[in-house]
Amino acid sequence: AIDCLERIVSTLKSCGFWHKPAEATIEVNPGTADLQKLKRLRAVGFDHISFGVQSLQDKELRAIGRIHSAQEALEAIDMARAAGFARISCDLIYGIPKENKNSQEEKLTQLQPNKIQQDKLRESSMGRFMVSLWKRGHLWNIW
Repeated sequence: AIDCLERIVSTLKSCGFWHKPAEATIEVNPGTADLQKLKRLRAVGFDHISFGVQSLQDKELRAIGRIHSAQEALEAIDMARAAGFARISCDLIYGIPKENKNSQEEKLTQLQPNKIQQDKLRESSMGRFMVSLWKRGHLWNIW
């Protein structure tokens, strides 16, 4: 996938559509991040990285079907810094059923990115099937 991005960015640059300084953002799933990949993305020209962290509670992450753990999310942020990203943001979801005040505070204090985007959990976030399960109380059986 990065090879494709490199070709796209190269084409944009050769056609004059990618000027320096250019603000270029890439979104990465914390569960698929690794240092080599992040270094390549930075070298291509992306200067801002956004991670779909969603939560720092493993139970909440499993409940909404995320592939990463809380620890992997924190490690992804550290790797992004090591890869040379100075602009890092994280997307978080609030309103996850059984979420508590402490999990929200933990999200905000542990991440320390440049920007945090918070979105309310909606049917479109989980998919209608998952929403119907948690509304009937079945989703929490996986905990």
